[in-house]
Amino acid sequence: CLNNFGMVLSCRFQYLGNMEDLHRSIEVFTQVVELAQDGDPQKLCFINNLASELASRFHFHKDIVDINRAIALLYLADSLAPAGHPEKPPHLMTLGRALIARWGHISGLDDYALSRGTHILRGRIVAMKDYSVLDHFINSFKGQLEVENLDNDASIIAHATSNNSASSCSDL
Repeated sequence: CLNNFGMVLSCRFQYLGNMEDLHRSIEVFTQVVELAQDGDPQKLCFINNLASELASRFHFHKDIVDINRAIALLYLADSLAPAGHPEKPPHLMTLGRALIARWGHISGLDDYALSRGTHILRGRIVAMKDYSVLDHFINSFKGQLEVENLDNDASIIAHATSNNSASSCSDL
């Protein structure tokens, strides 16, 4: 399978650091996403693989096109995944990391986009009622961000877990 070839290239890049492997994995994952049918349950995974590789390349080359493309793909994946889909939390975390990476690169010039992105992520995670993902989101990004309402998210988790009731957050 072509996706497996992309994964092998990605792993080899991680171990050996050969940038050509990273570039080639992006090419392969792009083909995989293009060839996947819209109803294919694996398409979300394929999109996430491509977005993750683009974010990796951005980490090394700082080409804003890569991180913007990764973010667009992850928003697409989020729109394709129904609520409760098992692949939704990894996409949201990858999206959150990509938004943080872009924000860090542009040095706060686009604070509105960062704030909007994190607000969207929080809302989607809360709507999924997956408080472990929300807790991970807060712990992953709180030290890097001063975005309002992160403390409120921690209160939501504490309230939901103390009551052992996910429905306690349904009015958010």
